Amino acid sequence: MPFDGSSMSRDVLVLGGLLEFFEDDDRWVQDMFSDGEGRSCLVNALRITRLRLNIRRDRAAAYLTRAIRQHHREGGLQFFNDHLCSGIEELRDTIRFACALAATYPPDGLPYASVRPTRYTPSSQPFVHGLAHLERRLSLPAGQLELALG
Repeated sequence: MPFDGSSMSRDVLVLGGLLEFFEDDDRWVQDMFSDGEGRSCLVNALRITRLRLNIRRDRAAAYLTRAIRQHHREGGLQFFNDHLCSGIEELRDTIRFACALAATYPPDGLPYASVRPTRYTPSSQPFVHGLAHLERRLSLPAGQLELALG
């Protein structure tokens, strides 16, 4: 059966949970794994989200890496978190882009990032809380997803 992007995959669930984790501006930290007060880096938040959802063997990190490569030459989650990410909005936009990729492409069909990454500009879309927006987006045809895949 071909990948049609119509079902809520484990990857989309993990990425949606990660987006929920970072809904609060004060949940994100740089240059440390966790601060012991509920704030975490991208890598630890991904681990926490997987544990909370009891999901294993997902490909969320691959989608995140591809989303990071849209705007940066380096694709590592930790390096992005600590050195490349300009702020919480870029972090959220990167997770949203990874969600859109996961809803559209199977992991083995993920398009390559452009050789020249585009410069990051903040999203003009208002931040949507929760997973409801993912369910609406999943019902759209792939052509309507506003992805700049270079």
